[in-house]
Amino acid sequence: MLPVAYGNGALQPGSLRGNRFTIFVRTDSDAPIDHLLTALGEQGFYNFFGAQRFGPRLHAHLLGQKILQGDADGAVKLFLTSPGVFDVPFFRDTRNRLSELYGDWDEMLALAERFPFTMKDEIIVLKSLQQDPRKTRLALAQIREQTKMWVYAYGSWVINRYISDHVNRGEDIAEFIPLPLSSMGVPAEYRSYMKEDGTENYLSALQGYPFIQPSDKDIPSRMMPFGLKWEHLDQGWVVRFALHKGAYATSCLSHVFRLYEGMPIPAWVKGGEIDSFEIIGDGTIKPWHDRLASVLKRRDEIGRDEAQADPSAT
Repeated sequence: MLPVAYGNGALQPGSLRGNRFTIFVRTDSDAPIDHLLTALGEQGFYNFFGAQRFGPRLHAHLLGQKILQGDADGAVKLFLTSPGVFDVPFFRDTRNRLSELYGDWDEMLALAERFPFTMKDEIIVLKSLQQDPRKTRLALAQIREQTKMWVYAYGSWVINRYISDHVNRGEDIAEFIPLPLSSMGVPAEYRSYMKEDGTENYLSALQGYPFIQPSDKDIPSRMMPFGLKWEHLDQGWVVRFALHKGAYATSCLSHVFRLYEGMPIPAWVKGGEIDSFEIIGDGTIKPWHDRLASVLKRRDEIGRDEAQADPSAT
């Protein structure tokens, strides 16, 4: 982490100035994209919230919507029983089993405790429900950081829809737009979305969650990457850029590439290790590579090795 400097007190969330990224994007085409990258550097990109904002199961916004509708019971049930879009079958089946057991807190807890890391928050909620199943709002307060994140994820979802609709209609967007969960009520920009979602009375709903505060801040509707530089290789593109805080690297890249990540790795991906720092002229990753050499391995190779070691695991 560079540059490093001394300061007073502990760093708090939001204290950073920004982040710099050096990313190698492997592509299935050699089509020139210099014009797209040039436009990105000159015009910036729409400030969409990236997928990670919506949690590992990609439904944090739906949990937040339930809370803002005043439906704590629905939020708890969705949290405990709903599988993620990309869950592996094992965990999808586990969520379905939790759904079948819903209301039998002892049995649900016994199942969740088999996964003390993956389901650590579920365990906390279930233990609270064991004490009093009627107090679902109290159960959510036991995992307040998650509950807060769900509510803010809902606001991010509203903003994404607002920006998307304006882009699709070819309409201009103000340079700065408000956050949806204002202390003064629903901003005009988002009234139709929140009425449709049944969340327009969110201020009343939030009275039951004093650890979640509305915000009257504005955010930029577009972000500008700075220090943008790129190099083309046979396997794809090395792209380096920096972003101010609050912007997502995936949102930036999605204005140039159609992004794909996950398993299985597509057949068109060309392998080979790339020293992105060296290619872009920022030194080398060799010291980190050498230190981590024993654990650096492609994810598909890890899965294949695990299956060969234990065929029953598949």
